[in-house]
Amino acid sequence: MDLDFLLHLRTDNHDEHIYCCSSGLHAATAFKVCSALCRGFLYVLITYVIFFFRQEALLAAISEKDANIALLELSSSKKKTQDEVAALKREKDRLVQQLKQQVGRGGLGRKPVNNLV
Repeated sequence: MDLDFLLHLRTDNHDEHIYCCSSGLHAATAFKVCSALCRGFLYVLITYVIFFFRQEALLAAISEKDANIALLELSSSKKKTQDEVAALKREKDRLVQQLKQQVGRGGLGRKPVNNLV
């Protein structure tokens, strides 16, 4: 919906209500429309913020696994280290898969509403 109608408000001398010149909407109706648009914007914004926080958390966990793998590979105990490295690599692979799934679907349960912008 085009929000330009909000810039062209006028009062009607007959009943002292505010109307939008370009659309003829009553100001209360225009407010409801704007309120709904704001709720939509807020929902999309919060959804994207959560998406990026989840992505950052996954990237941090993957980096931590990489660091632990590197430390264990430098360790002197070979048998126990190999088992721990294998376990860490499996955990890292699981996290990378989660990250790929999240990025692949955009991290959203539904597509963002692009016509609100």
